[in-house]
Amino acid sequence: MKQLSIKINGKFILLCLMSMLLLIGCTAQAANPDSERKEGPLKAEIIAPPYQSAVENQVESVKKKGGIKTVTLKDNLYVIFSLGQRPSAGYKINIEKVEKQSNQIVIYYSEQKPTGMALTVLTYPTVVLKMPKSDLPITLKAIN
Repeated sequence: MKQLSIKINGKFILLCLMSMLLLIGCTAQAANPDSERKEGPLKAEIIAPPYQSAVENQVESVKKKGGIKTVTLKDNLYVIFSLGQRPSAGYKINIEKVEKQSNQIVIYYSEQKPTGMALTVLTYPTVVLKMPKSDLPITLKAIN
């Protein structure tokens, strides 16, 4: 019976081990759900009408009294935010920034008030933000 001998180079073993560690590390990182919840700025876009019907229904339900509503459609979260009724034209919601903080999404906003003379008419400042789908609670913070 012949005996088969294989000569293995030390560099070859090291290369194989490093490759396996790299593959294992990448797989573990991709499977980690907390990697999606890192803190910092969040991509959000202000969208204008016409809205999809589900979003439009929430706009109508919140705009007169003010407040916040959310709608999830496919891979997007729509955040509808209204200041409620205002006595004249010229009021506006300015979204300053949107961030993930701890276990929540924080929307920083300011209310722009009319300067000078403004048309006397009831208005309902409302903004609709579109952002990636999330199940985190949303908090509004006014910046003066």
